[in-house]
Amino acid sequence: MQITQSREYYRDFLTRFIYESNSIENINTSYEKTYALLFQDISPVEKEDISVVDLKNTIDYSLDHLDTFDNGIILHFGETLTHNDGFRKIENMIQGASFTPPKPEFVPSQLSEAIYQYNNSELSLLEKVATFHIMFERIHPFEDGNGRVGRVIMNHQLLMNNSIPVVIPNSKREEYFKYIEDYDVAGLTELIHNLQRIEKDRRKDLS
Repeated sequence: MQITQSREYYRDFLTRFIYESNSIENINTSYEKTYALLFQDISPVEKEDISVVDLKNTIDYSLDHLDTFDNGIILHFGETLTHNDGFRKIENMIQGASFTPPKPEFVPSQLSEAIYQYNNSELSLLEKVATFHIMFERIHPFEDGNGRVGRVIMNHQLLMNNSIPVVIPNSKREEYFKYIEDYDVAGLTELIHNLQRIEKDRRKDLS
């Protein structure tokens, strides 16, 4: 499924994805301003505005490289979004989480292992995507932007398999975080499935 085939749906999806993904991370830019920054040539001024543009650039890179999924493209996503250089070089604690991400020296190998498991899993696509997303968020490979990069990766995996991309809304934030906290693959898989049904109907309405 290509989100760019319908101009109206593409603009709708991109605005919702960026607005909701930023909202989950407490980056508060209104839906209207998000749309204006994306499609009305409004120059970013505030830090939150720049976050909108950086996330769009990350998505654009993903859409241009749907034939690739490896450590290199994930690294590029992180660098495009946050302008940081490479994987984190410090320990990274997640506030409120019961798990501790690996030490920085173990990040590349654990991420490579997660990619290997994804590529060689016999699970369904949605189960594979959910499993990888949980593993990615628990590895937390970047100093910042892990949630937003993880959700870009989720749609990268779906689109490269001709499946429907999703928008995880801020209203599902606590449910979504709990799936990661509990390593609940079944719960996150069901959430992705339900969100795909919403996107399918929305695309039909806007096409």
